[in-house]
Amino acid sequence: MDSFGYDVTTAVNDPYDESMTILSRVYGDADGGYMAVEVDDVYVDVAEPPAIFDASGDWQLTVSDFWRNTGCSLPNASDAEGTFSQTGNDFTLVVDDDETTTLSGKVYGDTYTFFEREDDNGETEIIYGIFTLSDAASGSGNVTIIWFDDEDYCEVGFGLSLTEGSADGGGGSGGGGGGGGCFIEILSQ
Repeated sequence: MDSFGYDVTTAVNDPYDESMTILSRVYGDADGGYMAVEVDDVYVDVAEPPAIFDASGDWQLTVSDFWRNTGCSLPNASDAEGTFSQTGNDFTLVVDDDETTTLSGKVYGDTYTFFEREDDNGETEIIYGIFTLSDAASGSGNVTIIWFDDEDYCEVGFGLSLTEGSADGGGGSGGGGGGGGCFIEILSQ
C-alpha cells in the first residue's frame, strides 16, 4: 500500500476530543491513477444537533448488497444481532455473533456514524459506517471494512438495515443458520 503526504501551508489547530476523519478511495492500476483532494479551512462553530432517537436496546442487523474489491478473500458478512447503548450524542454498538465486536460513534440528529481502527502485528483493520434511523425502530445505511498489511489490501462493504428487537422474540422468517460467517468477524481474518 502506498502512502501519500502533503505539507499543510494553512493554520493547523490541534484536534479537540471530537475530531473527525476524512477517508477517500484512490483509483488506479499498473499504468497509473489519479487522486484529487482539496480541503480548505474547516470551521465548526455550530453545536452538534441533538440526537432525535435513543437507539438503546437490542436490534437486528440485516446485510444486503455485499461487495468486495477484486482479489479480496475476506468472507461475506451475514446478519447479526446488536445491542446499542446511547447517551446523548454518543453511542456504542456491541455486535454479538461468533465473536463480540464493539463499535463506538457519534449521533448527529437521526444519523449515526462510527469509525474504528486496529493495528496489530503489521496488519491494519478499519471499519466505518453511517446509518440513518427513519424512526425509533428502523433504519438503514452502509458499512465498509478495510484490511491491509505490507503486501495485501482488501476492501469490502455492504448495505445495512436495522430493526429494533431481538431474533428470539418469535415469528419472523428466521435466518436458517447459513453456514458460519458473521457480521464483523471479517475483522479478525
